[in-house]
Amino acid sequence: PVQAVQLDIPAGQRGSVEFAYALTQGISALLLTYIPRWHYKPAWLLILGGSGVASLGVFGLASYTPLFVIGAVLYGTFTGGMFSYMVYHSMIEENKAVRRVAMNETFVGITYLAASPVATLLHKEGASFGPSYLILGIILTVGILAETLYAYNLTHRDMRSFAKVEER
Repeated sequence: PVQAVQLDIPAGQRGSVEFAYALTQGISALLLTYIPRWHYKPAWLLILGGSGVASLGVFGLASYTPLFVIGAVLYGTFTGGMFSYMVYHSMIEENKAVRRVAMNETFVGITYLAASPVATLLHKEGASFGPSYLILGIILTVGILAETLYAYNLTHRDMRSFAKVEER
């Protein structure tokens, strides 16, 4: 919103960007329900993460509404899928659901609290937003790669454990 105000983008057009984001977030979460067992395929983390990183690149380059809408659609795809992924894995085992949801919400809260001071460090008033989005893209890339590797190891650990039982 700050970037759009600095670029003198009218309020109605800024609203269309928010609408595109919210609509895409919901639709992407819904469409993913039609892909069998996607929550257990780490490649989806890379696909969704790629959408998130691409959105930051588009936002960093955006100077008019259509580019902001494209960035919003890419970011909505990322967040819709990732929210669905996190909630699914938080609640898959009933006996661990409360702890996992609590941990997830703790991280969300810490992120919200840290976002404003970090944003102030990344972006000085009146400066271009491009470098800020680049830094955020790097942070997101590192996080997505770490999460994908973790999910891959969990997936294959279970397979290796199963194979060892079969050998016995």
